[in-house]
Amino acid sequence: MNTSTKKLIITLLFTVSLILISGCLEDNKTQMPVPEQNTNMLPQTSSIAYTVAELNETPYGYSRAEITGKIVNTIDVAGYTYVALGDDAGKIVWAAIPQTPIELGTKGTIVGSIMKDFPSSTLGIFPAIIFSDGIQAAAIENPTNADILETPASYDRVVVSGTVNQTMDTSSYTYIELDDGTGLIWAAVSQTEIAVGDNVTVSGGAQSGFESTTVDMTFPVLVMGTLVTDSDETVSETMSDADFAAYHNF
Repeated sequence: MNTSTKKLIITLLFTVSLILISGCLEDNKTQMPVPEQNTNMLPQTSSIAYTVAELNETPYGYSRAEITGKIVNTIDVAGYTYVALGDDAGKIVWAAIPQTPIELGTKGTIVGSIMKDFPSSTLGIFPAIIFSDGIQAAAIENPTNADILETPASYDRVVVSGTVNQTMDTSSYTYIELDDGTGLIWAAVSQTEIAVGDNVTVSGGAQSGFESTTVDMTFPVLVMGTLVTDSDETVSETMSDADFAAYHNF
């Protein structure tokens, strides 16, 4: 057998080996198991329930929840605490969080994913239950400057009041530092004449770490809004994700 014939045979054997190896790999790919889908988890495109009543009325219509209510019952089992949050109408929603001591009657907020038809050997079947990392303290109504400075993202249309400590004007806005006796907080309103020592109330959205290139300053918290008159409503509300995002684009 001459040299050229040997080379041809070796080339053919090598080619056949590649084809066989490729076929085996392809067979292995097709045999890989497909992960089983959890049919109890609601689709992540569902909307978010914000009240106990909404989740009670359509428990299968949501994938996530952010619900505030009074804690009316707790049950500890195997590293978890089941928490029942109730509203003023007597409706409740159950949530499961890592085992935590909780005082009944307090108000709290639960944020997490919802599972439908969840079976519990202790409590039976839940039409919908929220699984969360924990319970948050509810936002304070009519918060002070100190409250807002501590948790600015917890509020929607915050209302801040106080004596004007200092001001800064730009071409479009007047920045005001307000002192209500609990803390100093900055607010921004459409440019207007405000004097140091005036008593002012501003209603708007709170932003954390707001950077202003115009005044070359970063505000730990800045309330962007409008001046409030005596006839305006002055109640702060819990902030929704959409509203907070809108304020960040102010």
